[in-house]
Amino acid sequence: MALTASDYRDMAAAARRAAGVVGLVGETVIDLGPTNLRVRFSGGTYLARAAGITASCTAGPVLAIRAWAAKAEAEAVHLEATP
Repeated sequence: MALTASDYRDMAAAARRAAGVVGLVGETVIDLGPTNLRVRFSGGTYLARAAGITASCTAGPVLAIRAWAAKAEAEAVHLEATP
């Protein structure tokens, strides 16, 4: 199943909503509907991964989730621009 621009936008919105309530212990999994966003701490960096998109941040899990959401939005824009 290929993800659509709408899917990416919905997942980005769900990730942003979850960013406010995340308490990171070990690996956190956030249900985004079509896939799960996994957030973990590794080597001094928080990594957020889902739907082939990876974002990282050293400032904390919330900012890693926000960075992932921004990349998901950019993917939605790219899909809409591609015929």
